[in-house]
Amino acid sequence: MKDMERINAATTIKSKEQLIQEKHLLEEQKNAALAKSKMRKAKMMEMDAQRAHKVKPTEWQVAEKNKAETLMSKAQKKMDEDLDDVKAMN
Repeated sequence: MKDMERINAATTIKSKEQLIQEKHLLEEQKNAALAKSKMRKAKMMEMDAQRAHKVKPTEWQVAEKNKAETLMSKAQKKMDEDLDDVKAMN
C-alpha cells in the first residue's frame, strides 16, 4: 500500500501556483532552521567566552604571554633607540 501511495504522490500533477507555494514553504523552513542554528551557535560562543574568563590560564599560557610581552618590550626599546634624536646628530 505504501508503494501505491508513493507512486500516486509522484504522479500527481501540480499547478504552477502549488509548485511555487511548496518552494516558498521549503525556503521558509530552511530559513527557520538556519536562524535556529545561528542562535544556538551564538549562545555557544557566549558560553565559551564566559568559561574562558572563569578558567585560570595554564602555566604554558602564562609563560607564552610573558615571552610575548618581553619580546614586545625589547622591540619597543630598540625602536626608541633607533629614533633617538642624539643618534641622528652623529
